[in-house]
Amino acid sequence: MKIIFNILLYFIPLGCFAQSNTSPEYIVGPIGKKENILKTSDPGFFYVKPIQYIGTVKASININYNNHDKYNPELQSNYERITDSLNAEYNNRHYNNLNIFVDTVQTTPLEFVITDMQKITIEELDLAMEMMNEGKKPLRDIPVKTEYYDGFPVTISNQGSENPIIGFGNHLPLELEVLDQQKRWKTVYGVRRYGCGYGVDNYIILKQNEIATVFEPRLKGDFKTKFRYRLANIVSNEFIGNIDPRYIPD
Repeated sequence: MKIIFNILLYFIPLGCFAQSNTSPEYIVGPIGKKENILKTSDPGFFYVKPIQYIGTVKASININYNNHDKYNPELQSNYERITDSLNAEYNNRHYNNLNIFVDTVQTTPLEFVITDMQKITIEELDLAMEMMNEGKKPLRDIPVKTEYYDGFPVTISNQGSENPIIGFGNHLPLELEVLDQQKRWKTVYGVRRYGCGYGVDNYIILKQNEIATVFEPRLKGDFKTKFRYRLANIVSNEFIGNIDPRYIPD
């Protein structure tokens, strides 16, 4: 009995350490202190999933929320320029040693920038947009305001010896799945891509022993159920959340 007890004590810290490595504590710059945090019911509100952190595992990570479009300078060492062979690899990808961990205990707000219509009229905005489309400088700057939405981190970890493609541009193409009222897994949305004509030059590679993290919105709705994220053939841990039933496919 004494030997068994000592063995248990030996393994408990290792288990705790592995769990903390899967989900670091994210300390998010100024937006982490905002009091007016909103929630959205629309799963498509944050369409692209920009990578907030990529690199080695740390107990805690200080970051500032980024909403870079198709290029993120923080990913420079993880970019591979798109080629025919990489296209074939991505289109036929099958992961063996990746893990997805959803940590809903943490709160990591998402940032959404919109036009401040209290500071500009519709006519002024239309004129400014028209001038920019013509390659001209608008007569005045378009005023914007920033809103903050409740969210949580979703982390991909590479526990294998290969460096697989996990995304492109500044986007991690996760799919969201939900358990419907009949206890069937349904896809809320599939793989999201940039729009037509929106050139992307690079694939994102996740190197051995690295993690990549995106922030996902915490949805509001009347139906409480289980969710999970998918990346090709791998799925995350299941987690509890809410959703508006109208967003669940028939």
